Amino acid sequence: MHILKSSTYVLEIKKSSDSAISVGSLGKRVFNRGIYLYVGSAKKNMLRRIQRHLKKGKRLHWHIDYLLEESDCKVKAIHLTTRGECETADILHALKAARPIPDFGCSDCRCESHMFFIEDNIDISKIM
Repeated sequence: MHILKSSTYVLEIKKSSDSAISVGSLGKRVFNRGIYLYVGSAKKNMLRRIQRHLKKGKRLHWHIDYLLEESDCKVKAIHLTTRGECETADILHALKAARPIPDFGCSDCRCESHMFFIEDNIDISKIM
């Protein structure tokens, strides 16, 4: 597998203020100031997918688009893994420092969430 073509990634996102955000079909959700980890994947062109996540003013399609469109949200880091998307989400879910955001980013699987609020300062690169 060539990691730039098909892979799973984790976006490390810093949100600088508390706010309620409408997240498409999920409705209004409160996002507190802090660090979030979003697990995503791309089957064909991961680089293009990540570039899309970083772009402002795009058509809002995925749950993560609604959060990243906020002016107080910045992607701090992008972590790559050869694990699958759900396996990576399960690993993050098992961390005591990670609080899942219910139903976020997982409408095509049975996971509780693919988005996690990080309550403690953890080094995500050691997990990936």
